[in-house]
Amino acid sequence: MFTGLRLANFKSLGEPAALALGPLTLLCGPNSSGKSSVLQALLLLGQSTSGRYSSDQLQLNGVLVELGTFDEVVYRGEKRRIGLGLDFVSDPRTSAPATQRSLAMHSVKATVEGSIDLEFSQAPSTSGTASTARLERLRFTARTERDDQAELVVTRRRGRPPVRHLPPAVGPAGVVSNHDYVIQVSTTVVRSGEEPAPATLPPEVVAYSVLGVELQGVVPQFLWASYNPVARHLDRVLREALRLPSISTRLLEQLRGSDSWGALIEFWSDAQVREILGPPPSSADDAAEKLRATRPSARPLARSLLTSFVSRVERREGGQRAYERRPLPSLLEIASEALTRELSGIRHLGPLRQPPRAFHSLPTSGDPLSVGGAGEYTAAVLSRRGSEPVRFEEEGQIVEAPLASAVNHWLGFLRVHSEVQASEFGKIGHFVGVTDESLPRYLDLTQVGVGMSQILPVLVQCLIAPTGSSVVLEQPELHLHPAVQSRLAHFLLSVSRAGRLILCETHSEYLVNRLRILIAQDKALYGHDLRVYFTERFQGLTSVQEVVLGPGTSIPNWPSGFFDQSVEDASELLAAQLGR
Repeated sequence: MFTGLRLANFKSLGEPAALALGPLTLLCGPNSSGKSSVLQALLLLGQSTSGRYSSDQLQLNGVLVELGTFDEVVYRGEKRRIGLGLDFVSDPRTSAPATQRSLAMHSVKATVEGSIDLEFSQAPSTSGTASTARLERLRFTARTERDDQAELVVTRRRGRPPVRHLPPAVGPAGVVSNHDYVIQVSTTVVRSGEEPAPATLPPEVVAYSVLGVELQGVVPQFLWASYNPVARHLDRVLREALRLPSISTRLLEQLRGSDSWGALIEFWSDAQVREILGPPPSSADDAAEKLRATRPSARPLARSLLTSFVSRVERREGGQRAYERRPLPSLLEIASEALTRELSGIRHLGPLRQPPRAFHSLPTSGDPLSVGGAGEYTAAVLSRRGSEPVRFEEEGQIVEAPLASAVNHWLGFLRVHSEVQASEFGKIGHFVGVTDESLPRYLDLTQVGVGMSQILPVLVQCLIAPTGSSVVLEQPELHLHPAVQSRLAHFLLSVSRAGRLILCETHSEYLVNRLRILIAQDKALYGHDLRVYFTERFQGLTSVQEVVLGPGTSIPNWPSGFFDQSVEDASELLAAQLGR
């Protein structure tokens, strides 16, 4: 789940802004103050990492958001660099099955926390194409409760961007000229009361010269590395020979007739090696015989001398090179899997939802758990997945119920209607019928109030979203009665407490005031259950301020313009009445 969002030079957010995210996070503020820009930053990262794209560029236009060109996204100031960052946490108890398998495989059972910080510049546009944003710098970190840490830093230099892979067939000259990277990979272990100390990196990182990183959107997936095949061959065969009491001549025969045999003789000619293993061998049989005769106590020293020799061969200029795709260090691999899953699983419901209609569209998006940006697939999701179990919180307990039953439960709570039913009619589409105690039969959405067609996508999308996923809502209160807006606060708090992130833009004073009441009644805890932010814009620059809802009914840092219109109107009305 995402726990933090950072933005800089993104649209009207010219100054760096950092938001700590709660399970329910509300964005409030005047029109055109920058609320949507905050939402769009998260949607943009999700869109670029959805699996549809594999490049180092932000996908500014796609299924979640359409932002135009780089010039329309970057703040108009002198520094033409966009900064985006995320903090996230992967809890093994709520992770997806794939992440749970990785955690078990790597013996990491603790919660993994991670962060990614990205910096983008304008990519050179080719003829007839709009300018876009390409990656300049990436910093990806992961850590556990046990204080294990890992970090990957990718920096573009000399005007060449990081691209997604290095083809193994490309020769050394092509790799150097076309893929000019600065890649740093480090792992540290920090123990209580001790200074951070480098930990031993896995062989897949240490034994190779790391050249590049493979990305899915903005998330690192694999490293691309080069190695000296002679040094690698010698290391594998001879290290095995120095480890085992008996060595197969067949292994040593693999070195014959190759450059590796010359490297073996060079290694054996070292004075310290000769002292341990004897004179250089004349044949594979001779080498096997000398290795078998090596004293067990001398074998560790011989292996350490081999390590030093292999390192020297690796560093030789002009040596033969080969290229391989290698996994990330274990902790980064777990964090990458978690971040990719969460970014590609973001669902978005916009403010302009589909008007009421008798039959609804067949789904065309690739996400079976998305109701669509306008709620156009709500009927399809409810019809096809109505029996699937969903989770929400009620009276302090996590409740699991079929989607259709959960939707009906919350419709009753909101006092909109008591029951909704969805069914599929082949190529015609999907039908949604609504009824309650006052209706003799099910009616389609054109025969009931507009509010029903507006609230139903909100309920379905929030409930069907998996545990650990994120839902971005824009003005879920539209076309709803003030009493329903107030009760909607209970629903949003309930689904977020069941393990989802609900990031919501709202203009509803009633929704926010209901949350204030729940905090005052000790039924919600600010900072743990929810966070509230207020955006305002002055001279084209957006500022983001957290509005802390205190344990009482007061707001210690109440900003000007934060839902104070009703108070001002009441004062003006009273003054008008007294002036008569």
